[in-house]
Amino acid sequence: VSYIMTMTDTLIAGNMIGEDALAAAGLVAPLLTVTTFIASVINSGTLLNYSYCIGRFEERRAHEYFSQGVLLALSMGALSVVLMYVCAGVYFSNLKAYPELALAVHDYYSIILLFGALAPISALLDNAVVSDGGEKLSAFSNITQIVLNVVLSVLFSRWWGIRGIAIATVGCKALFVLLISTWFFGKKNTLRFVWRWKWQDCFA
Repeated sequence: VSYIMTMTDTLIAGNMIGEDALAAAGLVAPLLTVTTFIASVINSGTLLNYSYCIGRFEERRAHEYFSQGVLLALSMGALSVVLMYVCAGVYFSNLKAYPELALAVHDYYSIILLFGALAPISALLDNAVVSDGGEKLSAFSNITQIVLNVVLSVLFSRWWGIRGIAIATVGCKALFVLLISTWFFGKKNTLRFVWRWKWQDCFA
């Protein structure tokens, strides 16, 4: 889904705005893959240990792994934004872009950074809900995210250019997190959050 979201941004930027917007979205895309990598590592490690503990009937320990995964996803999401902001100067300075392209990159990148902050927690919650039996909610939330992103990106690009596309993408990702989180208020939910922070579990 993250791949589809970033690909959609590129397609809409090129068709609705022009070459500079297309190039800007394409130049930023490699940096967003870093957040996707971080999200996949946290997601895989958390669910692996969670499922292992559930299989051993260690319910409390399973909740601790899930909870630590949530905290790790939130903290790494925030850290990735800081790192992407700090590294942006070095990355883009070597591109030697002409003024119009540089402005388009800045407009898009300054907002799409928040997508990186939401990527780890959205991936973890999505897969945790699926493992808990919420496949239908996951499918609905993901489809809503993709379709609404296309609609809003086209609409917002007419008003705010490439900045509007970034706003639509980040907004739809935030909406996805809210939709998938409704699982925790349902009767079928067995996921529990308990405060847990232990470095050994982070590396696990």
